Amino acid sequence: MTRVNELINSILQKVSDMCVDNALRIADLYTEMSKSLSVFPKDEKAWVLLKYHVSENENNLIKTKNEVKAILRFLNLMEDWSFDFPEDKALLYWELYSRPTEILYNINEANRSINSQEEKFTHNLD
Repeated sequence: MTRVNELINSILQKVSDMCVDNALRIADLYTEMSKSLSVFPKDEKAWVLLKYHVSENENNLIKTKNEVKAILRFLNLMEDWSFDFPEDKALLYWELYSRPTEILYNINEANRSINSQEEKFTHNLD
């Protein structure tokens, strides 16, 4: 029976490690998204790039939100098996769960910057 418990614990540990790795990867992606959206376009090249980042990050946000939900399913599985998931790593997960709101705010601010700069660029063309 102890051999079975060891096997189950090693599987759960591997799942835990994969959850932590994916959570860290998603946290880095969220940071990258925020950074790319916080640029104020001073010229047309930066303006076009910001528009690209807005559209790309809206799609990435949906994808990463689904990945975060998948991590939750694994965390629930580990909880069902009474696996002792590290508390600091669980906090990382909950941080990921709240980050999309920050990204959406950044997308809205980037859209405002895009619109204001678009008016300036079209005014300069006239």
